[in-house]
Amino acid sequence: MKTILESIAATPTILVNFFTSWCVTCNVLKPELEKFSADISHSYPIVDVNLDRDSHIIAKFHITTMPTLVLFKGGKEVWRHVGMINAGQLSREIGNGVKGG
Repeated sequence: MKTILESIAATPTILVNFFTSWCVTCNVLKPELEKFSADISHSYPIVDVNLDRDSHIIAKFHITTMPTLVLFKGGKEVWRHVGMINAGQLSREIGNGVKGG
């Protein structure tokens, strides 16, 4: 199984959802991410990183609040959103994976 760092480096475009199981907003965001994932306007993976299990990642990615969504292109961060976002807004902002970079 690849680490998150390996996945970011190996995948041209990837959206990472940094969350915790006890975060209420994270749990509300999950169905919105599922709706966004079903949308045909993007063709890149969404990877969940559970910070309860992978707490060493918090400092590496400068996570201060959950949920935090980060879009990487070519291994570089091109977009970040902290907090709740609905599928429609997410699609408008990064649906084609090119916003911010």
